[in-house]
Amino acid sequence: MFPWPLTLAVDLTLPRPWLLLVTAHTPLPRKAALTPVSKAYIADASPAAVCTHTSQRSQYSAIIEQYLNGVTGNYSWYPWQGVDLLFGGGAENFLPSASNGNVSQFDRWAEHDYQVGYTNTELEAFDNAQRALGIFTQGNISTWLDQHVFTDTLDFAVQPLGQQGA
Repeated sequence: MFPWPLTLAVDLTLPRPWLLLVTAHTPLPRKAALTPVSKAYIADASPAAVCTHTSQRSQYSAIIEQYLNGVTGNYSWYPWQGVDLLFGGGAENFLPSASNGNVSQFDRWAEHDYQVGYTNTELEAFDNAQRALGIFTQGNISTWLDQHVFTDTLDFAVQPLGQQGA
């Protein structure tokens, strides 16, 4: 998918939510990879502001849809076909529920040729030339303090598909 060499560095131990823009080693005339990465749940307004638009920050299903298919409507900026990589927390927004028509967003993204992973091991096995979705927990990803100081709080973390513990 990407005809140019890419460098991707993801450090999920950072203490604050952050965003990463992956670009090529050479100037790109038309496209750079758009890659929101956040320790917050990924449908939160902060990571979503990079490439989505809704009238209310709580429209999580609409935000996830725009991550997948791009922003639709009569906008003047260059059209794009969704994010190239999306990493963060917030798996509960990808599981089937009444708010998203009881559709597994994980399955939808896989049907759109995204690699889908829930763990660091799966992330390391991804093909760097393909689009990827990495959702690592329900809610926010544990912070540096949780991982290094208050480690007993990791027992309360919920993995993407509902297992307890980090």
